[in-house]
Amino acid sequence: MKKVVGGRVYDTDAATQVVNWREKLPGPGGIEVEVSVSLNREYVLKAGEKAEDAVSATSYGSMRVDSAKVDERAGRFFLLFQTSGWGNRASRVRPVDDEEARRYVELYGDYDVYCRFFGAPEGLSLTPAALNKCLDEQLSEHCREKRELEQKLERLQARLGDVQV
Repeated sequence: MKKVVGGRVYDTDAATQVVNWREKLPGPGGIEVEVSVSLNREYVLKAGEKAEDAVSATSYGSMRVDSAKVDERAGRFFLLFQTSGWGNRASRVRPVDDEEARRYVELYGDYDVYCRFFGAPEGLSLTPAALNKCLDEQLSEHCREKRELEQKLERLQARLGDVQV
């Protein structure tokens, strides 16, 4: 769905849904209306990525964006309000700044969603992936040192063999 707000286009097909929730809002005549609300962030490609490489067609005729090529910490946020109905009047878009988006994620998202879009709030966090990377690097370094020591030992044994002859 595309909407123009303040001269800018907000397109749910070119955005990722961050969090969603339902709430009751006052409607016409004071009647409460149940509304589906979602916080979305527009796709921004990582540096060096091309749109034609990041987008592909699905078997259903829609488009799919390769999330590995998207910078999830960049892009404008917007709220999408939808009621049960058809047409443009059943949907409304409201742009939000990063701070307001952060508050919605704190309220309706979990820790992983927060870190995905805003980074770890406590700074450096030790995730399983980070721990595995560290261990792999340490193991790699250990293997390199072991290989160097084995080569040195072979050279010393060869020199020792030369001396005994």
